[in-house]
Amino acid sequence: HPRDADSTEGKRPLGDRRSGNPEGVQGAAAPWFLRKAEKSIPIIFAAACASQKFLGSSRLGRRHHIGDFEMEAIKVYNNSAVSSVKPDGREVILTGSGIGFSKRPGDTIDERKIEKTYYIQSELQTKFLQLLKDASPDAVRVAEDILAHARTNGLELKDQLLLSLIDHICFAIERYEQGIELPYLMLAETKLLYPKEFKVGEWAVSRIDFRCGVELPGYEAGYIALQLASASMSREMTYNTLKFAKGCMDIIRDTYGVELDPDNIDTVRLTTHLKFLAQRIFQQIQWTGDNMEGLHEMLLEKHQKNKECIGRLKGYIQSEFDYALNSQEEVYLLVHLSKIFY
Repeated sequence: HPRDADSTEGKRPLGDRRSGNPEGVQGAAAPWFLRKAEKSIPIIFAAACASQKFLGSSRLGRRHHIGDFEMEAIKVYNNSAVSSVKPDGREVILTGSGIGFSKRPGDTIDERKIEKTYYIQSELQTKFLQLLKDASPDAVRVAEDILAHARTNGLELKDQLLLSLIDHICFAIERYEQGIELPYLMLAETKLLYPKEFKVGEWAVSRIDFRCGVELPGYEAGYIALQLASASMSREMTYNTLKFAKGCMDIIRDTYGVELDPDNIDTVRLTTHLKFLAQRIFQQIQWTGDNMEGLHEMLLEKHQKNKECIGRLKGYIQSEFDYALNSQEEVYLLVHLSKIFY
């Protein structure tokens, strides 16, 4: 929703709070791209300082109760975000409820309204400033909450994830407000393959409701889980792993003519095996081991559908991922299938 960067009028920022005044999640470590300033509440993002060419002349910003120094607005992005310059000449972006209301460049900034201070790294400038135009402080805070909660629950995540989380939350809220449904088609597979990430995703959906007053559909937990899973490996590998597992599970359901119980321990083990098989395939690591021809033939004959299922799985993996399963890999698939179907 483009609008004049110097104007405080216009559409409510995405993720604007509609109810309550919840407390933030505390204790998150400061990411590499943000360093805490004098009055920054839970740290969020952005890093070292940008060049002085970015936010404008360093002549602006003469005072701010740092001695006799007051900060003046260089640019007003919306009612909750302005840019200024610190006494040491570093350009910053300041956010806080009402900090930009009725302000114009050159106006003195009310220090009591400063909630967070950001030092922007040059390569993040465009993305960060666009997010400031489109996202409310609540949408930014909830992204920080999600990252802190995920780390508390044992997920090792890079700080850069905050930018993509904020972007996704804004887009999800925008779709909700426009009545656009975009169901997540790999929900069952994501829940099985990435259970920790999915639980954080479910928590995140409730947190967005708590922070922003927007009750997103339950499948949004899958989208957020995908964001979290992608942070620990490439997005392409995450997507291909899900595609691999979903394609295989669809073939298994269709061949045996049954639905698989996602809460059954044998189903969980099968999907976990498919996940690691997929990752080995994408890394071009072929499993080798003892000769299993005897076991292979026995398992193929153990159920009338086994041979058909393995044949279809081999064809799918060959055509979609250009990989030929060997007999050892087939044996492990057959072992998992045998635990489910007999």
